[in-house]
Amino acid sequence: MFVKKRLARFEPLEERQLLAVWAGWIGGESSAVEEFPAPTSSPSGYRVGDLHISSTLDWDQDGFIGPGELSQMSYCWMATDGSENWNPVCDFDRDGFIGPGDYALLSNYWFKNCEELPFETRSYEIYPSDLSNWALKGKDLSQIDASDGILTLDARNGDLEAVCDYDSFPSNIRISSDFKSAVRLTGIRIGIELGLQDSGECYFAEFQSDRITLFYVDHEGKETSLASTSISLNYRKTYRIWAQMVDGQVACGIGDETLLAVQDNRLTTGRVGFFAARGLDVFSNIVVDRSPQQVAVTPTQKYITVTSGLALLSYAAFPDVCRLQDGRLMAVVYVGYGHVSHPSSTCPNGGRICATYSYDDGRTWTELQTIADTGYDDRDPSVVQLEDGRILCNFFSLAPDGSSSSLLVTKVVETRDGGITWTDPAVIYEGYAVSSPIRVLSTGRLLMPLYRQADGTAWGAVGISDDQGTTWETPVTIPRNGYRLDAETDLIERNDGSIYAVQRYEMAYSISLDGGNKWSPSRSLGFHGQCPYLYRASTGEVIMALREELNPTVTTIRISLDDCHSWGNPIVVDQVAGAYASIVERLDGSFLILYYEDGTSSNIRARCFSLKSDGTIVWNLL
Repeated sequence: MFVKKRLARFEPLEERQLLAVWAGWIGGESSAVEEFPAPTSSPSGYRVGDLHISSTLDWDQDGFIGPGELSQMSYCWMATDGSENWNPVCDFDRDGFIGPGDYALLSNYWFKNCEELPFETRSYEIYPSDLSNWALKGKDLSQIDASDGILTLDARNGDLEAVCDYDSFPSNIRISSDFKSAVRLTGIRIGIELGLQDSGECYFAEFQSDRITLFYVDHEGKETSLASTSISLNYRKTYRIWAQMVDGQVACGIGDETLLAVQDNRLTTGRVGFFAARGLDVFSNIVVDRSPQQVAVTPTQKYITVTSGLALLSYAAFPDVCRLQDGRLMAVVYVGYGHVSHPSSTCPNGGRICATYSYDDGRTWTELQTIADTGYDDRDPSVVQLEDGRILCNFFSLAPDGSSSSLLVTKVVETRDGGITWTDPAVIYEGYAVSSPIRVLSTGRLLMPLYRQADGTAWGAVGISDDQGTTWETPVTIPRNGYRLDAETDLIERNDGSIYAVQRYEMAYSISLDGGNKWSPSRSLGFHGQCPYLYRASTGEVIMALREELNPTVTTIRISLDDCHSWGNPIVVDQVAGAYASIVERLDGSFLILYYEDGTSSNIRARCFSLKSDGTIVWNLL
């Protein structure tokens, strides 16, 4: 018996044309409609790869499809009496008799070998011939058509969705289709749904004119962006688009190129479907592959752009990144219209704090999510996840009149559900700023690196919490020892339990032997820098990221192989002067560094490097 019986239907004229080409009676001129991708002529639901087909078609049992099958079909030529004195499986196109259409379809398998293959390994085509096997959603369903192998969604007047009701696919499924947008001015916004559940939960690969995004959609219709990257799609050009889920990996791409691939195993089975918005979009040559393999994204050169801000707020800066307990990377960034973004007519609440997530270890990042926007210039965010799962984001707010240090307010927002919802900002310290994350000591104590300006000078300080951030003690000042330290303090716990603090601009360090209660006088490190950030590798080395004036001012890192007792020479990360870098170790042991560009419009960049035991580094592709 057939594996699938969803068979193609051709009009009589098309049947004669296909038969003539197959039989060699006329030349093989293309009759494809210029405006649309041309469908194939293979039976719907019964294409089982390029080399083998089911032995149920091998009527003469000679191991391949050839003259014997042609003879069998010829014997039944044009039988119309319904008595079934002919083999009904010859009626490929289900029109009640054996004719040219069936010859044309049989020719698709001409001289292919026959072999019984496990059903789950078989690939096949979905040949849209009518809408009876599609579940439709949208404002005007009359604008959806399925005929001649083409699924057309005319979404110029509203979003449309067509879900394939043929199957609920098992795990490991790939759906691919030729796609073309047929209207120039509407733009391109289409998608492939994967693992679609009756509740509406699914994965969704959305292709737009300039961007491709992978989403997870929950049962309430809420979209969570898993990954996104820039592309360029043109009107009336045919693209082969695809999406797949394989063993917990969700991926999509165009042609042979994999553009996005993330780990997410919330869904393993479900239906597939197509979506369109704004345009007149056509899909054809739809193929289901039941045995796809996991894929790797083609690496990019040098650096990637994590985010470019939000609409009019095109200045993104001050990134901080950490790894969450569920494996994701989370970055928080400042978004405004400039280096300082006080409330204005175009930005009524001033600069804001946003979050973005990576599901593929830092190569692609989700769209920005606003997590704090208080009506002041909220800036310099940092993030940490505590052992109990809470995520804390600390930042400071700058009031419009920046002449008084009392207008600096350090705040914290918190989430207990992995970043879905956030608390209102809680004021922790007035008159202090913060530019580095809360550091968790081995004792469980939390230290918040602070700094302050007053009376013509500046210095660093530390806030202490012994109850996991519920309350914070009065800041402990780090002795400046005669230096003006516009501190941007950061901290790290050393192997002997002491705490090492580093501050800007005459780069200075201080040591605490009692968990942050008392600090030694600050001492010079022998070089100048700004916005220092400290990170310990799993192999023990300490990496300091900073901004240095090396003519020009650039973003750098320095490596310590002796637990912060000495530092190596500067290694240039990028020629941009933004810095405020943050570092996280990737799953393969390499490191991801995020930093910002600065300038009129500033983006967040990321680079990847590996660290050698001698303190040298190798730059990697992402």
